[in-house]
Amino acid sequence: MSRRDDERPKLSFSERDRLLKEKKQGYGAPRGRAAEERAKAATDEALKQASDLFAAGKGGAEGKRLADAVQEARGSAGFAQACSEYVAGLGAPSDPKLASAFLDADAVPVLKAGLEGLLTAKADGNLVLDRGLRSRLRMLAEHADDDVAYGAEELLAEQ
Repeated sequence: MSRRDDERPKLSFSERDRLLKEKKQGYGAPRGRAAEERAKAATDEALKQASDLFAAGKGGAEGKRLADAVQEARGSAGFAQACSEYVAGLGAPSDPKLASAFLDADAVPVLKAGLEGLLTAKADGNLVLDRGLRSRLRMLAEHADDDVAYGAEELLAEQ
């Protein structure tokens, strides 16, 4: 077999130098206990960020289950109970759509949690008051509980 029959691609000198340099430097596993700990910490942090990125909203899978329970119970007798369970598990809702659903409940603590979630969304710039939500807030501005009325008025202000 002569040199001309060789079918391998010919490498340029810069490609050969790069391959030799990579072979000499070695890209193996970290050496030493401290290096292994740093690598493990970096891996754990990357996995945590990835799981946060793909988590289903506030509270991960548990939050999604509670939010789905609230949406399924909407319009039924167990709606206030489902909202209360969500608030007990995760606090005020951060999603404006879910927080506005809380305004349909009759229980004052649930109304306060919904208003708190909407106020947070407004502060973040994620709240858009459509006609239905604005109408519901106007009715809540006349509520007997002062905290509910003030929260609704604050949401209606500057819109």
